[in-house]
Amino acid sequence: MKSNKQETGVAVIGAGGIGNLRAHSCKQITQVDYLAVCDIKDEKLESVAESVKADIATNNYSDAIEDSRVGAVIISTDEENHYDATMKAVQLGKSVLI
Repeated sequence: MKSNKQETGVAVIGAGGIGNLRAHSCKQITQVDYLAVCDIKDEKLESVAESVKADIATNNYSDAIEDSRVGAVIISTDEENHYDATMKAVQLGKSVLI
């Protein structure tokens, strides 16, 4: 029997309070087969990446968004930092949640 389960990779940009919750939520979704986490602050990044066992942890949002395994991007940065990462994801045809 063929499975209808579609899998996708997700990049969570921003590992603060909301980003942390979103990364943990992604880890609970069986269709998420790849998880990238990004934050400019090493301490937050390392903490979240370790707790969700992220496939990749990076300080550079472009690295996470441009990853061919990522099909959806969750923007969890401060509001003033939403635009650049969002536009990058949209231009690459990725699904985006802000």
